[in-house]
Amino acid sequence: MNDRRVETGMLIDVESAMPSVHDHKHVAGSAGVRLTEEYELDLSAGDDMRWSLELTRISGAVAVEGTLEGSFELTCYRCLAPFAFSFSVPIREHYLFGSLTEEESDEYEVEGGKLDLEPVFRDAIMLSLPMRRVCRSDCPGLCPTCGADLNEGSCGCPAKKVDSRLAPLEELRRKMAGGGDA
Repeated sequence: MNDRRVETGMLIDVESAMPSVHDHKHVAGSAGVRLTEEYELDLSAGDDMRWSLELTRISGAVAVEGTLEGSFELTCYRCLAPFAFSFSVPIREHYLFGSLTEEESDEYEVEGGKLDLEPVFRDAIMLSLPMRRVCRSDCPGLCPTCGADLNEGSCGCPAKKVDSRLAPLEELRRKMAGGGDA
């Protein structure tokens, strides 16, 4: 038995807590969240995320509904600075009883009478992550020449010369930025 999941309240014994169809159980809790270097979520004891869920035993499954919300640290893709990422996602899933068939292999399963919330939480958080993880939309990033953080100001490196083949596009960009017709 994984003590961490029991400690954080992510492992629920539904066989004893909800023995009959239509039984309900409210669960709430919190856990720490950290995105590892390998882009995997590490969920542990803490309070980076909180959940409030209603579990309902239905025929052959357990319905799970509620919310998962919190905040944890990500690294900006442009400037490499840490920033807080906040999320609030609705949870609406089913955990099936019994062994899953090959077609059902992407479903969540009640194993040994226990329902493990960690896979649902992990999936929900990963799907809520932005495609572009930037500290702010206008982050200039790092100077490609010296590596200085351009959020802190200009680094003094000479401006990169534009490829002459792209000069017409540069002219168009200047006209559009100045409000002129292109």
